[in-house]
Amino acid sequence: QGIDGLTGCITFYKSDLKIKNTTFENLHCEDAINIFNSNFDIDKSIFKNISYDAIDSDYSIGEIKNTDFTNVFNDGIDLSGSHVFTNNTFFEKVMDKAISVGEKSVLTSKNLTILSSNTGVVSKDSSQVLLEESLFKKINEYALMSYVKKKQFEGANIECSKCIFNISKDKIFFKDEYSEIEFL
Repeated sequence: QGIDGLTGCITFYKSDLKIKNTTFENLHCEDAINIFNSNFDIDKSIFKNISYDAIDSDYSIGEIKNTDFTNVFNDGIDLSGSHVFTNNTFFEKVMDKAISVGEKSVLTSKNLTILSSNTGVVSKDSSQVLLEESLFKKINEYALMSYVKKKQFEGANIECSKCIFNISKDKIFFKDEYSEIEFL
């Protein structure tokens, strides 16, 4: 826990931000970047050797494009109450979830690649995820998960269009009885 409750190495609060051609490396805070109630655009950036979450977006709207996440020891991207679009994002060696989508968040993602990670994309607690043209390879737990974690929310959904799973069938997806995963 940082000063005055701030958890990020870098925290943006009610601020519009644009990050381009930036490398975040060897950061040991709870979140490398914490974005709260802000609009953001992250492009052509690298997150490498991050001890906890790389990007934590709370109640924000943004885009993450052409960005790589490598050796992240918690989540690559963690969304709560956010609307986020990603395009051409790459994840390798993420120890928890490459992308965690929770608390009524909406994620639209194209050209997503997740390699050698614990879990691919998780949609939970009334969240909606649309994935297009994505690749999942060497996933330890599940490529896709959809479930209710907090009882005040309802089920979550994932739609996966033109996705490639280079993993065993039993690791492609998990969902609870309240949630949906659809392959298009």
